[in-house]
Amino acid sequence: MSQERLFIYLRERIDWAFNCNAKSSVLDGSNIVSGAFGSKCLVPPWAFAQTPIVQAVNQLDDHEKILVKFVVGLSVTEKELVNMMVPLWFAFYQQYQVFHRLNSSSVPKAQRLLEFALMNYKLSEAQQPLVNNTIIMQTIGLSESKFSRDWKPRMLIMKKVIAKTEHVALNKVINCIDKQRRKHA
Repeated sequence: MSQERLFIYLRERIDWAFNCNAKSSVLDGSNIVSGAFGSKCLVPPWAFAQTPIVQAVNQLDDHEKILVKFVVGLSVTEKELVNMMVPLWFAFYQQYQVFHRLNSSSVPKAQRLLEFALMNYKLSEAQQPLVNNTIIMQTIGLSESKFSRDWKPRMLIMKKVIAKTEHVALNKVINCIDKQRRKHA
């Protein structure tokens, strides 16, 4: 199984574990067979609080946990989004400053662009249409030529930073689940 297919599967399992609602046709999280006679009963979300996936996700750093939940499509508060954006901005800023400088008037635009990069990353992982570049340019207040020349490369760097952060977090989840399995084997 390729790493990307593994991540897709893991995202589905995370969504299922937190929501008890499967996106995959293989999983059915709406009910679970239980009891001596195999009766079906609705399972409340807190019933999965001890599952290995939920435990593994909850062991992540706060910004990684919020990013994984956000990309999967779970509800995230505005405060959690802000807390997640700070490390992403720092990672982007460190990487970008190696090649270019951001002046003080560009920083707010770049921070807004990071929000769009995050939104587009989430949409691309869910195979949904992305936010149109025209909307991004209008919202940030850029001309098409300036966006193509200066801001589109920045957005690509931001998407790479987001993808790298999420992949590191998902690998941590996989490693944690493997440790739990080996411990109980």
